[in-house]
Amino acid sequence: DACPHHGPSLAVGPAGTLHAAWFTNGNAHQGLYYAHSRDLGASFSEARRLGTPGRQASRPFVLADVGKTWLVWKEFDGERTEIIGQVSHDDGNSWSAPRALAATSNGSDHPLLVARQGKVYLSWLTQAESYRLIELDAGQ
Repeated sequence: DACPHHGPSLAVGPAGTLHAAWFTNGNAHQGLYYAHSRDLGASFSEARRLGTPGRQASRPFVLADVGKTWLVWKEFDGERTEIIGQVSHDDGNSWSAPRALAATSNGSDHPLLVARQGKVYLSWLTQAESYRLIELDAGQ
């Protein structure tokens, strides 16, 4: 008896902004959400819904780097799993349109984001394509 069945993703940006992405299957709200806090978690922005309805959005991951904040999550349409991503250039106030970053028609692990020397990468293991490290374009 535990909820959620997968935990949240948390990141702290260079300016101290706390970024949170999570799944809930509660009575009032269901699905993936994102919010941020600029006062060390005392209050949060209004929760913003992530994902396409009916596509089983799951496994969010957030990464805050200098000048940008990234969100990724999985979506499954019944045949293919896609990793969907968005980027914010203003510390979580506004976001790019969601776009597919990678896809597979077989089993897959959960998406992870890593940053190195000013670049951000999607790390994803799939049954058919094996391990992929995909550089993401922050200009999207």
